[in-house]
Amino acid sequence: MTTLGLLTLTASASPVPTAEAIADHFTARSAEHDDQLRSWLDRGAPPAVVATTARLSVVYGRADFLPALRPYLAHRSPAVRAAIHAAFVELDGPGRQTALARCLADRHPIARKPCYMLVRKHPHARHEPRLAELTASGDVSAISAWAAVASATTLHELRSGAWVVPAPTRFLLYWSLLARPDLGTAEQRAWLESALRSSLAPAKDAAP
Repeated sequence: MTTLGLLTLTASASPVPTAEAIADHFTARSAEHDDQLRSWLDRGAPPAVVATTARLSVVYGRADFLPALRPYLAHRSPAVRAAIHAAFVELDGPGRQTALARCLADRHPIARKPCYMLVRKHPHARHEPRLAELTASGDVSAISAWAAVASATTLHELRSGAWVVPAPTRFLLYWSLLARPDLGTAEQRAWLESALRSSLAPAKDAAP
């Protein structure tokens, strides 16, 4: 596409750019188009534009857009925050785990949605307390991420009762932990298998 075909993101009265138009600015790879995008973000872009810019920043590996995206970490839309969280986790190498912690700390489940996949992709033990807290609160989406950062200490604490897991989520947690062949001693894995079977008992008892 020629320069004339690229949508200019400058005047506030301009139509909201489409995802294709924003992608054209990324593929143009020129300082002029980069400046146009940043200018739009600096003045307060619509949610769809912000989220699309964040996602395309990841696709094109454009960490240089993070400063312009940072103010939107506090955006009122959880969907926008989700896209911004993901961009910072994927693009801010030195600050990746801090960005993940910030994502997990978000109070809205939609804003946290990308966190769990990203924890599995970039696991770190520092996130275990928060993931355990989210699991205990009933957020089943956190379970597989918790299992990804779990250690033999996790199994010990589950067995001792230090980690309290709601009954409806126990089966999925134990199943996810057993799916990691590298996790735990033979004795701990035997306990996990027993706990997995026990977690099914109430459901069997309730069956007609």
